[in-house]
Amino acid sequence: MRFLKRTYFDNDFLDCCVKKLPTANDSIHFHDFFEIEYVSSGSGTYLVDGKEHEITPGKICLVSPVTAHAFLSNDAELTTISFSDTLCDGTLLSQFDFANSSVWMTLNGEDKDFVEANLKELVTHKKDTTYATLLLNTLIAKIGKAYTQESCSSNDFSPIKQAMLYITANFKRNISREDAASHAGLTPSYFSALLKEEVGMSFQEYLDSLRFNHAQLLLYHSDRTVQQIGFDSGFSNYENFIRRFTARYGMSPKKYREASKEHTPL
Repeated sequence: MRFLKRTYFDNDFLDCCVKKLPTANDSIHFHDFFEIEYVSSGSGTYLVDGKEHEITPGKICLVSPVTAHAFLSNDAELTTISFSDTLCDGTLLSQFDFANSSVWMTLNGEDKDFVEANLKELVTHKKDTTYATLLLNTLIAKIGKAYTQESCSSNDFSPIKQAMLYITANFKRNISREDAASHAGLTPSYFSALLKEEVGMSFQEYLDSLRFNHAQLLLYHSDRTVQQIGFDSGFSNYENFIRRFTARYGMSPKKYREASKEHTPL
């Protein structure tokens, strides 16, 4: 599979479309926005960060900018919603643990009927930004309710989770601890203390984990140059990226790519 680089869309971006995938391998790709994929018909496999999920009607997936994904489809029909985090209610997105996994579930009964009606409205009225945004937030709230019920997780919209969502959506940019703290409505020092308590990492450590994980995926799945991968992963200085990557993994990005191609992603 080849790697596809999607162009970054500005804040307040929202698009919704229905597409049919032929019986062929989709390309593993990343993008700089969030995406909801709903399977209305067909079958096949959805590859998310190297893990395969069977796709059947009623399956829905919510992926973030840190997720590599592709459809291996047998004539599946999908509704795809692409949107920037700035357009939706951050408290709704912050309930999902995007750092560790994508959100993936099967909808049935009234939940399935509700989501399909919502998606139909979104496709029809996507150019009406105000109405489409309300529909998007309602859809995310519905997915969140099903997600918390399925995972038995708490419906926690804590400031730290909102800050983590901000970092996840913007890790490729030049963001600071102060930016994340401000987004969560906290002072930088209090934000640092809470993040360390809840996540076990400092701001810089958490930001680095997202950037280096993304660089690993690009080295394995793409044919972009190491320099391009460093920039795409949020590192503004090429030499610094090489030095820090080598210190972290015990080999240079080039050696890492060669080793991962010979075996599996390290």
